[in-house]
Amino acid sequence: MFTRRLCGLAAAALVFTIAGCTSVSEPPATPSASPLPSQPAASIAVLPSFVASAAPSVAPSEAPDTIPPTKTPKPPKTAPPSTGPSLPNLVITKFVAATDPIVAGAKTDGRVTIKNEGTADAGPFSLSWGYSADNGSGFGGNVPQPVDGLAAGDSVQLTIDLSLDTGGSYTFTATADADKQITESNEDDNNATLHVTAISLANLAWVDGAFTITPDTAGNGGYDINYQVKNTGTADAPPFKISVAFASSLSSGTFAEQDCCWGGPGEPETMAPGSTSPMFGATGYHFPEPGTYTVTATLDAENIIPESNENDNTATYQVDVTN
Repeated sequence: MFTRRLCGLAAAALVFTIAGCTSVSEPPATPSASPLPSQPAASIAVLPSFVASAAPSVAPSEAPDTIPPTKTPKPPKTAPPSTGPSLPNLVITKFVAATDPIVAGAKTDGRVTIKNEGTADAGPFSLSWGYSADNGSGFGGNVPQPVDGLAAGDSVQLTIDLSLDTGGSYTFTATADADKQITESNEDDNNATLHVTAISLANLAWVDGAFTITPDTAGNGGYDINYQVKNTGTADAPPFKISVAFASSLSSGTFAEQDCCWGGPGEPETMAPGSTSPMFGATGYHFPEPGTYTVTATLDAENIIPESNENDNTATYQVDVTN
């Protein structure tokens, strides 16, 4: 009988293990008629094979370098929200005056822009507007202005009359489709307001046919100038001067200015709104030589009076001078 010691890694795989080493006893050879030759120790291959199977050297598999992305599940489909009928919607997007401030008594325009912000075309409708004095002294309106229609998304600009008779502070209100001809998606946004200030000014104008030149009654070859003036404004007009100029194909010049326009002691020194002066006349004007002359007279020649209209201050008259 003989004994072998196995240590280390092989010993760890055997069932009977004592302090890291295991003794294995081999039985004595049995005598026989034909004894087998002794097997050398190197021929015992079972132990290495057993050890290899007991302590595999295969490394555990490694995790992959990347993780495939996960798909986010889609939310369940929902039904679209229900919508109402397609309707127009008229909105005033701009409301302005052509002048600021407004001159009382003068023609003044305003501009109103209307847009159809709805989803359907609008048929014919009208624009209405009116005003009220901020101090509560009065109000007024205008005839509605018709509009043929307005396609969805389109705009239209209308010119309206904002003329006022007296000075003060006012509020205009414009309303699209005031008589409710159009069914709209929103009936509460059809109005727009405009706050304006109107100022009162005088306006000097010639009375029709009230500027003439006639031979004077003295018979000395002179001429008389006759005139009559009206204040068509909304404020008093203080005294002013009238300039007179003449021109012909041969010569030109000026005559002396005339004071205007009050009647003397006890008469007002200003012209009230709407009042007309008496007919005035000045005599003794002589032209340089015979000829056909155009004579031009200008009210407020020194331009000292602010007026609501500065373009109606002149008048002309043509005279044939023979001597």
